[in-house]
Amino acid sequence: MSLRSHPVLNFSFRSGTPASMGSPAGSPAEPSSPTAADDEATAAAADDPAGIAIGAPDSQQLLEPLLRGKARPGPSRLGTSPSASAEGPLPVTLLEDSPDASKGSSFASLVVILSKTIVGAGSAALPRAFVLLGLLLASGFLLLMGYMTHWSIEALTLGTVVTGHMSYPQVVRQLCGRGGSLLLQLSLVFRCAGLMIVYIILSADILAGHEGAPGLVCDLLSARPSGWCGSRQLLAAVVAVCCMAPLITPKRLASTAITSWIGLVAVGTWAAVTLGLAVAAAVQGQASMPRLLPDLEAFSGGAAQIATQIVAVIPILATAYTCQMTIHHIMRDLVPFSVRRMGRVSASAVAVCTVLFLTVAVGSQLAFGPGVPADVLTQFNAAKLEPLVGPVLARVLYIMVRLGFLLSIITIFPMQMAPYRESLSRLLAGTELSGAPYYLLTYASLALFYFVAMHSGSIWVPLQFVGATAGALIAFIFPASIALRAIRCRDPSALASQGYWRINAWALIAIGIAQAVAGVTATLFFSHKDSSGENGPLNAALVATLF
Repeated sequence: MSLRSHPVLNFSFRSGTPASMGSPAGSPAEPSSPTAADDEATAAAADDPAGIAIGAPDSQQLLEPLLRGKARPGPSRLGTSPSASAEGPLPVTLLEDSPDASKGSSFASLVVILSKTIVGAGSAALPRAFVLLGLLLASGFLLLMGYMTHWSIEALTLGTVVTGHMSYPQVVRQLCGRGGSLLLQLSLVFRCAGLMIVYIILSADILAGHEGAPGLVCDLLSARPSGWCGSRQLLAAVVAVCCMAPLITPKRLASTAITSWIGLVAVGTWAAVTLGLAVAAAVQGQASMPRLLPDLEAFSGGAAQIATQIVAVIPILATAYTCQMTIHHIMRDLVPFSVRRMGRVSASAVAVCTVLFLTVAVGSQLAFGPGVPADVLTQFNAAKLEPLVGPVLARVLYIMVRLGFLLSIITIFPMQMAPYRESLSRLLAGTELSGAPYYLLTYASLALFYFVAMHSGSIWVPLQFVGATAGALIAFIFPASIALRAIRCRDPSALASQGYWRINAWALIAIGIAQAVAGVTATLFFSHKDSSGENGPLNAALVATLF
C-alpha cells in the first residue's frame, strides 16, 4: 500500500535538486531554492500547533536533519515522486492532513495491537532462557533487544517517509531493489505461514491434549479423552472456522482492536497469576531465588559444547520482540500519521511487553524453581499448583491460564495473516488482492494451514530452519538495510544523525547474523537430541527460532 492510496493522508515529495521537482496540476509550484523551502517550512509550522508534522522537535530529534518537512493545510495531494535511481539526496517528505481524519484507530488501540503482535506463544520459553543464562545476562540482553526493536521500527518509519510507501516489501523494493523485495516477501510468507501452522497445533494441544497432558475440554467436562472432546482434528477445526476465520477476514488490523485487547488482557492475567504464585511461594518459604549468572550445570559436554549450547539459547531472547512484519499495517491506521506518534506507539508497546516478559520469566523462577521446563505452561496444572494455593484455587488458575493462552493464540492469528496475505498477493498477482480473489486466498490458506497442522507429523525441523533464517531477515537485516540506504548521500549537517543510524544499523545486522547462526545451530545439531528427550533445556531454543 502506498501513501498515495492512504484513506487519510498523502505525501508530497521534493528532491534536493530543482531538476527533480514536480508539481501536481492545479497546485502551487514548489520553491526553487533551499532558502525558500526553509521559509515555507517555517511558515507552515505556525499552522501546525499540534506538532504532528514529520520533523517536529520531539523525542525523535535525530530524525530532524533527515526529515525537514512541515505539515501544510489544504486538501491532500501528491507531488511527483523522484526516481529511485536518481542521484543526490533522498526526497524530503511533506505531511499533509486530509479533512477526513476519522478513519484511524485510537493511539491506545494501536499500542495494544502492536503489543499483542509482540507477545506471542514464544514467551512461554522465556523462563527457561532466564534459568540457563542467568538473571543478569538474560535481562540485559532482553532490554537490549527491546531497544533494538524500537530502533528498527524507527528505521521502518524512516523508510516509509522517504519512499512514500506504507508497505514493508514496497519500501524494501524502493531502497534495496527487486531482489531484496522478493527475498523479504518469501521470508514473510514462509515465516508467517509457519507461525500460523504452529498456532493451530498449539490450540489443538490445549483443547484436546497431547501426550502427558490432558485436554482442557475433557478436563472441564470430566469426560474421557477417547471421545469427541479428545479429537484434535475436530476441536482445531472448530477453532479455525469459528474463531480464526472471522478474525482474518478484514484487511485492516484496526478491525482486531477489541480482540487484541482481549488477548493482551489474557496475557496480563497469565503474568498476574505468575506473580501471585511467586508471592505465595515466598510466603511459604518455597521461593527459589533466580541465578544471577549462567547455569553451566544445565549444559553438557566440554567448554566448546557448552558455549555452543548457550549460543543456541539466544534466539529465545533475540526473537522475543519480533513485530516488524506488521508495523506498516499499524502505520496505515495511525491517523494523523507522524514520526513522533509512531515512535510513541513503538516505545509504549515495547515497554508493556518488557514488563510482561520480566514478570513471567522472573516470577516463574521464583514459583517453580530452577527446574522450570522449556515450556513453562506445563507447570500450570492443578496438581503442580495445588501445593502453593490449594486444590480449589489451583484448578481455577489452571483453567484461567490455559484459556488465556488459547485466547492469546487466537487473537494473534490476524497479525500473521496480514503480512502473509499481502506478500503472497504481491508474489502471485503483483499487487494486493481484493474482492473474491482476496477471500479465496485467505480461506484457502487457512484450510492449507489446518491440513498441514493436523496431518504432517514431522514439521518442526523445517519450520525451525525457516524461522531462524527468515526471522533474522525480517526483524534485523532488512530494517538495518533500510536505514543504511535511507541516509546515504545526506548533506554534511546530518552527519551526527548518520552516525546514530549507522551504529545502530550495524549492531542490528550483527545481532541478526548471530540469531540466524544460533537458530540454525540449534536446529541442525540439537533437534535430534530434543526429539529423544536427551537435551530438554534446548527445546525452548528450538521452538523460539520460529517465534
